Amino acid sequence: MIYIINIFLGCIFVYFDLHGYNSNFIKWLISFNSFIYLFLIKANVYAVLATAITFIADYFLLFTNHYLTGISLFIIVQLTYMHLLKYYIYFPFLFLIFIFINPLITLAFIYLCFSLLNLFHSFKISKSFFSAIILLLCCDITIALTHLQLIDSAYNPIIWLFYIPSQLCFIYSQKILPKSIL
Repeated sequence: MIYIINIFLGCIFVYFDLHGYNSNFIKWLISFNSFIYLFLIKANVYAVLATAITFIADYFLLFTNHYLTGISLFIIVQLTYMHLLKYYIYFPFLFLIFIFINPLITLAFIYLCFSLLNLFHSFKISKSFFSAIILLLCCDITIALTHLQLIDSAYNPIIWLFYIPSQLCFIYSQKILPKSIL
């Protein structure tokens, strides 16, 4: 049922975006639904924590200009994915030495490193988790290209066309695998 609700909400916000209406609340509601669903089915504590932090990070990215806070929270989400995948590597934090040069790019690079590491480790464990991370990377690449003005901001709805399926794949990965694996 969560899949149908989030897909329906996704169709509504795409319609809104294409017609110039603000759909940020609907986008945020999709993150909330994912969190509530995993909480209600009593998924792995790290999965619930990841969706809760995602929900908070989405607030900062959708409703405020606090992009550093949003990206920092998404780095924490990637760290919770490491716990789900049962590996720990904190090497990308070494790049914090560059934070004084450009904090946004430094945090985005750390996030990218953690995403790629999680992508590698998830392949062996769960194809749906792996798919979720690939879709998140596609979303993030689209965000970066828009931010760098390499593509027009008219492509912003594409970001969410990657993001919603990534959330659904993540939810599915938590539903099909025993809690002892993830």
